[in-house]
Amino acid sequence: MLLSCGLGLAARSMYAQEPAGQTRLTLFGGPAFRTGAVSRPFELGISGDVSLFRLGRSRFGLGVLAEGGLYHPAISGKGNFYFSADATLDCGQPMAATEPPRIRPYLAAGYTRFFSASDTGTGTADAANAALGIDLALRDDLSLRLEVRGRYTPGDGSHVIVLRIGLVGNGSIQ
Repeated sequence: MLLSCGLGLAARSMYAQEPAGQTRLTLFGGPAFRTGAVSRPFELGISGDVSLFRLGRSRFGLGVLAEGGLYHPAISGKGNFYFSADATLDCGQPMAATEPPRIRPYLAAGYTRFFSASDTGTGTADAANAALGIDLALRDDLSLRLEVRGRYTPGDGSHVIVLRIGLVGNGSIQ
């Protein structure tokens, strides 16, 4: 999240003619479905993302997202934790719009690092992830997030699909 905020501040100075970046802090959860797994874990996490700039004056914006979370019950061992860093593409309001968007669809893709704790130590695995989601404004500063996220771990060939719902606090870097 600190990386997202830092990049947002840097982008503000690089693109001084554009308004400050939109930031979002999300608490989320949902069921995860893993190929070959008997148990169906539940994922909980927190993410922070920032829209760095719009592509020209269009509705499309680029940004970054960082998140961390855990699976419970664990897929293996005593617990599974992860951290992800993603690039985002959203379809919000054009820069000239004065009101925040009521519906904000987005795409995200990036890297995930898994940590699996057991009695003998901690194992790690690398994965690629992609997400498709939508934020639905409840108020100017609060949205409901619905998301489908997939992760692929090349090391063991496993796929994980997560259906997530979350509450998003909306703000801006000023």
